[in-house]
Amino acid sequence: MQRRITDQLSIRFAKVDILEKYWDVLLHEMFKREKRQCNSEIHELLNNIFAIPGKIKKMVLMAFVNKCRELYQIAFFQWRRKHPHKLYTKMDEVEELIEFRIEYTFKRYQIPSEDEEDDDEEEKNSLFTDESMSSINKEIVETRL
Repeated sequence: MQRRITDQLSIRFAKVDILEKYWDVLLHEMFKREKRQCNSEIHELLNNIFAIPGKIKKMVLMAFVNKCRELYQIAFFQWRRKHPHKLYTKMDEVEELIEFRIEYTFKRYQIPSEDEEDDDEEEKNSLFTDESMSSINKEIVETRL
């Protein structure tokens, strides 16, 4: 189990490295095109993009890779629902996992209505906040290692 987790992490970091290299290549190509067009607004924008610190760029790309992974998990469970295995697939678990993954992935992007604003106070006092879940996940990983 420990080897599997380290392999997954190394794969994620490799993906970030590839995206970072592609970012640099794309930015270089944009600079070359801008040189031909001589547009000052684009030049200023590209300079601002170029000035982004490496740490921030890595963290943004890591967040992108993690969100892609979450979307892949949703797609996998939807595929499993469409093509169930006769012996091993429990459809109620698959449905539950799909709902949970969708809710977890998109909960930050939902616009609260007036009725839901009162619920925000209850969510702050909930046992399962993002901070508590991340600490629980860290504890699970540490115990497995």
